[in-house]
Amino acid sequence: MKLIRQLGIATALGMSLAAWTGLGQTLTNTAPKIVPDRTGRVLQAPAGETVTPSPLTTRPDRPERPALSQDIKDRLQRFEQLREEYLREQRDLKRRLQGATDEDREKIRQLIQERREAWLEKLRTLREEARERLADLKAALPQHQEVLDAARESAQERVNEIRNRRGSE
Repeated sequence: MKLIRQLGIATALGMSLAAWTGLGQTLTNTAPKIVPDRTGRVLQAPAGETVTPSPLTTRPDRPERPALSQDIKDRLQRFEQLREEYLREQRDLKRRLQGATDEDREKIRQLIQERREAWLEKLRTLREEARERLADLKAALPQHQEVLDAARESAQERVNEIRNRRGSE
């Protein structure tokens, strides 16, 4: 009888302790969150502004990364200009497409397709130029083997220096 009474008390204490800890876990702030009204409007950049910045302006300066040569900067700038011109033409053609007759739509679709193919051809040309330049640079690498070896050794020394410092402090 005494054992049953002690088990009953222990059970009551356990349940009250569980209820007490459960009260601490309830939400104290039950006010609904206020969400501002949304009009469903898409914000667009003003006409004449480029939406995407040039990679030349967004590339951060880093000491371990060499600066781009003027030749590469000129090529990137030329590519960006071609890209912006192409996108502008495509937007204009799509606007013309919205209010056009069926005959005009077919002509505009044909123009869009032709300009897209011309753009892809320009892109292929630029990529081919980059591949050729990369092949030229790879061919020139053996001529600079001493410089490459010295740079490799210097980098290895810096890594070893860092590894040696880790356990010495």
